[in-house]
Amino acid sequence: MHSSISNSNDRLPKHDWQQVWIVALSIVVIFISVWESIWRLQGFEPSLNDDALLWINVRKSIPANDQNAIVLMGSSRMQLDLDTQVFKQYVKRPLFQLAIDGTSPIPVLAHLANDETFKGTVVCDINEANLISKPTPHTAEQWIKTYQNSKFNDEFEFLLSSLVQKTFVFRLPELQPANIWQKISSTGHLPLPFYLTLHADRFKAGDYLLLNKYPNYSIAAHYNMRLERHKGMYSGLLPVDETAFQNNLKTLKNDVEKIQKRGGKVVFVRFPTSGGVLELDEQMLPRPQYWDVFTQQVSAAFLHFKDHAELQYNLPDGSHLDYRQAVPFTKILARLLMNSLNVEQ
Repeated sequence: MHSSISNSNDRLPKHDWQQVWIVALSIVVIFISVWESIWRLQGFEPSLNDDALLWINVRKSIPANDQNAIVLMGSSRMQLDLDTQVFKQYVKRPLFQLAIDGTSPIPVLAHLANDETFKGTVVCDINEANLISKPTPHTAEQWIKTYQNSKFNDEFEFLLSSLVQKTFVFRLPELQPANIWQKISSTGHLPLPFYLTLHADRFKAGDYLLLNKYPNYSIAAHYNMRLERHKGMYSGLLPVDETAFQNNLKTLKNDVEKIQKRGGKVVFVRFPTSGGVLELDEQMLPRPQYWDVFTQQVSAAFLHFKDHAELQYNLPDGSHLDYRQAVPFTKILARLLMNSLNVEQ
């Protein structure tokens, strides 16, 4: 009985427990606020994850049977080079970014072509390497399949996840305690902000000047790395499989016709490259043999950066625009695109 009385007396009253929880919660909030402030002072900004949930959210927001809708697709050049906010200000139409980094746009175009409710305009970033590539399973097919099988709880998960991503920087991968420690151990420096920032509309801003602040790194080193990657890409693509090239042209032709029959429009854009990257492009896949054949066999609108001096830039990595360059580039590109499609602005 004595033990029971003792245990009873040791228990805190209810209001005291409430105070304990309030104090504990306050400590957590203060710690998170201080931790967040420290990294924001170091230049970190919130950045979303470029994942299937974000892509599916944009895909679901494309209105059915809306001929004013403009859908962007392609790869990293479409995401970095075209500033979506600037583009929307110029064309004043609903805009949806479906580009997927590191992939061919052909599966996404086919996906929209097979959607009878899509009657808008497609602006497709495509290059010669896409035209000759054999169809292989990659991220685009996975995300499309996930979209087709998505459920309501996926939308709820996205809303919660994106809210956190848009609000806090401490959840960035490079700011996880283990990664911070690894960075300090290997370089002797604290992490620095990543040069790419993904916004909610899937515009990916590239701040290439940050690369010069990285320990033992620079824009020049990044350019050399990109050039080596480009060489590696071509070593895997060549020699050209002419059957794959013709099959891709046939697929693109059929998909474009499906969209056009519903009143939609398609324009293919060859985004700029420069320096050694451009030299490789022109050497390995000459324009007359591939791009020009593409334009002859597919009945769509086309825009090649080499045909417009104002679209030719010296790119920091030879393949993508810095976010500062993206603003004037987007203004010019928007005007040229709308003119090529005979669309009133």
